[in-house]
Amino acid sequence: MTQYSRNSHSRQQRHQEGRISVKNFLLFYGIPFVIINLIIFFLATSRPKVTMEVIDEHNFQNVTLTVKVNKFYPIKKLEVLFDNEPLELTKEETGASLIYSANLTKNGGISAVVYGFNGMSDAAYDNVGSIDQEPPVIQGEVTQVSKNTEILVSFEDTQSGIDFSSIYATTPTGLRVDPLSVDEANSEATFNLDSFGSLDVHVSDKIGNQSVAHFNQTEDTTRW
Repeated sequence: MTQYSRNSHSRQQRHQEGRISVKNFLLFYGIPFVIINLIIFFLATSRPKVTMEVIDEHNFQNVTLTVKVNKFYPIKKLEVLFDNEPLELTKEETGASLIYSANLTKNGGISAVVYGFNGMSDAAYDNVGSIDQEPPVIQGEVTQVSKNTEILVSFEDTQSGIDFSSIYATTPTGLRVDPLSVDEANSEATFNLDSFGSLDVHVSDKIGNQSVAHFNQTEDTTRW
């Protein structure tokens, strides 16, 4: 009876040790093997992702560019070009993303390409067109008002708009001449031409782009 109990206990112990060995194998070898292979599969088959946003500051002078990538994805290289030239970026981490940003003060095309270690890549493209880089347009005509010769000048700027306080003229000797009148509603100004023979009319838009146009009594308008 005692011998039987010992044999039964030994079989139960070996059976329990066998079950423990299987559990240990799955815990320390099987599960890690599956996890590692899933990670390798993910890295080998997934494509990196890049997103781009151009934030218009609505001041006609600058925009903010942001380029975002996933910080948990191993990236080999990020290339950002502005008009085909490398762009200097500042970098910050937020949540699951790496965000690269830059302040742009002129118009042009932007490209961002991210390269993963598995050879895959992703690209994003955008264009900046809201920066006011063009000076105002000046047009005018020489008119006879009673016995006075005057210049009626019109101004146009389709982006930031005309800075009416910047309108003035200069004589051939460099003397500054203020307009006789300024009509902001119609974007026009009038100058007296009699005493000077010719005038150069100056104007700026609201961010400082300047234009000059030449007027005299015998020639057509010449814009500088």
